[in-house]
Amino acid sequence: MSKRISQSKPSTFNGKGEPSELELWLREFDKLFDVVECPEELKVNQAAFYLVGEADYWWANSRSGLLEQTNGVFNWDLFKRAMREKLYPLHVRKDKSNEFARLVMGDMTVDEYYRKFMEYIQYCPDDVPTKEKKMQRFELGLSYDIQKHIESDRYNTLEQMYKRASQIENILRKENKKENGKDPEKRKEIAGQTSRISSDFYQKKARTFGNFQGSRSSTNSGFRGDVKPAKPLLDRDGNERKYFYRRCRENNPGKNCDGNLVECNFCHKRGHREYKCYIKKGSGSQQPGGQHRQ
Repeated sequence: MSKRISQSKPSTFNGKGEPSELELWLREFDKLFDVVECPEELKVNQAAFYLVGEADYWWANSRSGLLEQTNGVFNWDLFKRAMREKLYPLHVRKDKSNEFARLVMGDMTVDEYYRKFMEYIQYCPDDVPTKEKKMQRFELGLSYDIQKHIESDRYNTLEQMYKRASQIENILRKENKKENGKDPEKRKEIAGQTSRISSDFYQKKARTFGNFQGSRSSTNSGFRGDVKPAKPLLDRDGNERKYFYRRCRENNPGKNCDGNLVECNFCHKRGHREYKCYIKKGSGSQQPGGQHRQ
């Protein structure tokens, strides 16, 4: 068994560095023991052979005491626990346990949350001793939008739940981008269409008013094309002048007593009287056709 393990050239551990280094070393031997099918009663001695430096000194001085505490039954799981207690002082494990209890996804992505989750498990494995506890705790820290689509009893491992949570996060991100119009290329396309529509509208409007002024100036030769309506005439008291028909004694702006449109005596257009004629006011009392009124 020792030969089969040595052929894989496993790493040694000196008892220094970060707790994560111990976890990597323990994980390496977990996998190695599975591959070579190492019997449970041989695992501790096979792994202890690769302890060096401070770690080897600790094991040499602690081995007999640990065996006495367990009545000689000191297996691989107890060895890993003893190694963690040696490297992780009690106050460190308590602090990490409290931090782990408050861990939630928050502004992190699912990938970031998963990596943080696995890091805390290394420090406090007793907080989630079974795979079911791990999945329940992982689900509890996910965002509410993802939790709505996750049911812990549908997954056999934490890795399966993690992958499903990542898929849901990706779908929700795409839906939010579509709803909020966050696609920059789509915004550019919409902005371009809006700009073209606005430009066409105002150009058409300008042509319409330009044609109106041009036709007016060509029809009434000798008049300016930008003539504005004349201001209302005022009487001696400063009030707007009114026109009362003799027959009905009513003020009928632009209409006669029968309700028909009146005709201007100056430009001969219907709907206004001569004293309100904007062509007359804009032309200096010049008759249509370029002749002064006699």
